[in-house]
Amino acid sequence: MKESRLKRFLQRLAVRTQFWPFTSVYRGLYDLAINLCVRRLQKVRGVCAIYLRRGLAGGQPFYGLSDIDLLVLVDNEQHHLVAERVRYQYELLRRVIPMLPPGELWLYHPRQFRELYEHSPFYRNRFLQGRLEWRRLFGEDLFKDLPPPVPGEERGLALEELHPAWFYLAQELDPGDPRPPYLRRYVTYKAVAEAARAVLVAEGEDPALSREAAWARACRRYPELSQELEEAGRLRQDLLSPAPVAADPLLRAYLGLARRALRAGPPGSSARLRLRIPPLPPETLEIFLPRGAVREISQACAALKGVERAVFLPRLSFEAVAVSGLDPRALAGATMDALDLVLIGRRLPPADELRAFNLALDRFRPQVNTYFCDLEVALALRPFQGRTIKAPGYDPEFFAGLHPTTRLEGCLELAGAVQVDRPFPRADALTHRARTLLQLFRQPETFRLPTPSFFALFWEAARAAGLVVQARQPGLEVTEVPVSSGQVLESLSALTPEVAPALRQIHREYLKMVKGEAAEARRYIRWAGQYAVHLEDLLFPSGEGAPLPITPLRTELTISVMIVTRNRESLLGLALKSLVNQERPADQVVVVDNASSDGTSRLARSFAQQLPLTLVREETVGIPYARNTGLKHCTGDLVAVMDDDCVAGERWLKELELPFLKDPHIGAVGGSILPLESQSELVARFYSSRMDQAAAQGVKTT
Repeated sequence: MKESRLKRFLQRLAVRTQFWPFTSVYRGLYDLAINLCVRRLQKVRGVCAIYLRRGLAGGQPFYGLSDIDLLVLVDNEQHHLVAERVRYQYELLRRVIPMLPPGELWLYHPRQFRELYEHSPFYRNRFLQGRLEWRRLFGEDLFKDLPPPVPGEERGLALEELHPAWFYLAQELDPGDPRPPYLRRYVTYKAVAEAARAVLVAEGEDPALSREAAWARACRRYPELSQELEEAGRLRQDLLSPAPVAADPLLRAYLGLARRALRAGPPGSSARLRLRIPPLPPETLEIFLPRGAVREISQACAALKGVERAVFLPRLSFEAVAVSGLDPRALAGATMDALDLVLIGRRLPPADELRAFNLALDRFRPQVNTYFCDLEVALALRPFQGRTIKAPGYDPEFFAGLHPTTRLEGCLELAGAVQVDRPFPRADALTHRARTLLQLFRQPETFRLPTPSFFALFWEAARAAGLVVQARQPGLEVTEVPVSSGQVLESLSALTPEVAPALRQIHREYLKMVKGEAAEARRYIRWAGQYAVHLEDLLFPSGEGAPLPITPLRTELTISVMIVTRNRESLLGLALKSLVNQERPADQVVVVDNASSDGTSRLARSFAQQLPLTLVREETVGIPYARNTGLKHCTGDLVAVMDDDCVAGERWLKELELPFLKDPHIGAVGGSILPLESQSELVARFYSSRMDQAAAQGVKTT
């Protein structure tokens, strides 16, 4: 909170003082901050290049509001570890440099950088701009090994900037927008100006055209939009005005510019594929929407002016590489078992009504994503990162799904089956999408996702794999696109019948989780990740022999609990009693008697009927000797080490097991160690005396 207040104070001060000599001071502060970032990040072993991108690199900064946007290239066999170190250093820098934005660090391996350039139109456009504008701060040339651009392709690629422009402009429709007014004004102006630049470049203007020059030229060239564009310009000129942002003219300006851009820049495609999308099963709504949701959504749609009807479509994506890049956290906003609600009308409803509509449907996100569509262009009203607008030339399946339909309630309708010829920028687009999604399950970051996000990504990757299997069938003219995880399950069961029971078991737990019921879906994450890797090896063999068979499904691991004790008969009894009361029983309890002279061994043997006990004696006194002896007798998949003066909570072993079932990259876990209720005062006195001793010896404590 303090950091946010300080940052906003500095931003307001900078907005008021955008003139000399203050701008010279700000320029110096930005240069100092950039140099500090470079000096810190280049010391991370494995960093091979650092670039400054966006406004600061292009010479169009607004000091105070412009962020320091960095791209870091890491080239190392352990690039995941290097990336983690870079992110850690970046977060440390953010504590002292307010101009570093959260979540805006671009971090790639050279192969990833090249893949994005070759397969993602959005990133290809950004990287082509980077050739002209980005400033190399450290290391090698990013672009030296990239193929040159195709002459004239800038016109079509410029349309990719419509997506981030709408993403930021649509925040004006967020009923809970927390941004300060001056920042809203600046970002809104930038979004409209970027849309103006996209349409001008699509119509043949110089791709190096600046944002400000594009806005001024659009005001002159498009008289029917001049008033709305001038309103956007006034926002930039008077950022500190207390007047609220008038969103309606800005939304109209963007919509008009988007229509012009999409007409001017037809999609470039090297392949077309005939797709059949089956009807959306009505039970999908019952599974993924709460009871009464259809009526509630219908009433919210009816309250919007100009909306003639609303259609539920299955959410689909065919991006070769998702616009979010190769970040599993962003890709997990996936499309599986999710719906697009398309509001169809001739004119965009007023912004106030759209804010109220978004608020009413907020509890149904992310399962339901809403669009407004005038049958020429569709705009996401609460967009996720990625493709935020749709057009018939680019997304024919979206617009074809609006007819025919089945009526549900009120103005709500359900999409029927459609068949379309869909354009793709490359012939291998679907193959590359499947491979990219499946490769994510080799990354540690994927297993750190929340459980719902992980399985959304899993079913999405499985659907992509199924499309590749179909595309490889000789003579197949139409590719069937599954629209639900249940349909994906059937295709996977046919592809790998030996594990079909395990897949069905996973799907049952997944559905329970989605419905909000008690589920054990987390226990299946590790095996699901192994299955995704198996699919990748099956579809894209490395040439080093047949893929290994997938291991059997395991939802439980065996756990050995090891306790080392010496002359603590009474305390050991409490520890063992707590193991008797575990929700998830131990598979083995190894008690190491470290040369005790009291009744420790006798007490341990008294629990032999209640616990799977292994009693071991180690005559050499010392915890290292005793634990090494105990480890030799442990037979479980996991070893839980417990002291003899501890009492385990009833869920200790159950919670201890789950991380290992969820993440194959985990080597050890631990939990909180709290004093027993009767010992709190004793523990406090103990630590207080230790700190007093340290202070007396001149040791600083915190």
